[in-house]
Amino acid sequence: MSVNIQDVAKAAKVSVSTVSRSFTRPELVSEATRSRVLRIADEMSFSISRSATALKSGKALRVALLMSDHIRLWFSASVIEGLNQVLHADGYDLSIFQISSIEERREFFDMLPVRRNADAVIVASIDVDAQESAQLASTGVPIIGINCVNPREYGFTAAVGIDDDQGSRLVARHLIGLGHRNIVYVRTSREVSVCSNVMTPSSRPVWNRVSRQLRWLRRKVRTALARLSPSC
Repeated sequence: MSVNIQDVAKAAKVSVSTVSRSFTRPELVSEATRSRVLRIADEMSFSISRSATALKSGKALRVALLMSDHIRLWFSASVIEGLNQVLHADGYDLSIFQISSIEERREFFDMLPVRRNADAVIVASIDVDAQESAQLASTGVPIIGINCVNPREYGFTAAVGIDDDQGSRLVARHLIGLGHRNIVYVRTSREVSVCSNVMTPSSRPVWNRVSRQLRWLRRKVRTALARLSPSC
């Protein structure tokens, strides 16, 4: 026999609304009451459906992650694992959109304004252009960048990224310190993850992420070699 919310309320000697709030609005219920309700609900194998919770809260309880790199790669897997650990604990699902072609990328951004089924969009290692930035803004939800170029220029709510300048300096120092003089930089050829060197919303030209990394690495290598004594 299935158990409903009325059964839990009766067993816990509280109102149906108190049971509902214990699951969906815990800040409105005392810790003692909520603990008792959740314990009894667990004993009776009762739970509030996610769809009902989402409908009542007005939230999708879902965060969209847009990435172009293969999910099996170390960086992508680490991003997914870290996000899932944080979001799952707060009751959110992570929807992954792995873009593998220019057509898929265009379709994703074109559909953004009508999707509106996520509480936030996370863009990982994809350089957006001005048009895509406007499409992201049209969703009306926070936009978070991970390892993106000029997130502030494109109106991202927040961002975290690799310090390419410092990274290039450390790489150059390490390789040259080991005695290497002929250094090869292997970069992606996947156009889906980068934009051409385009103009930002403020009409300032920028380099895409991959080109910028190469440019900085060349600069750091030249600087490191110039500091070597002639005898080296």
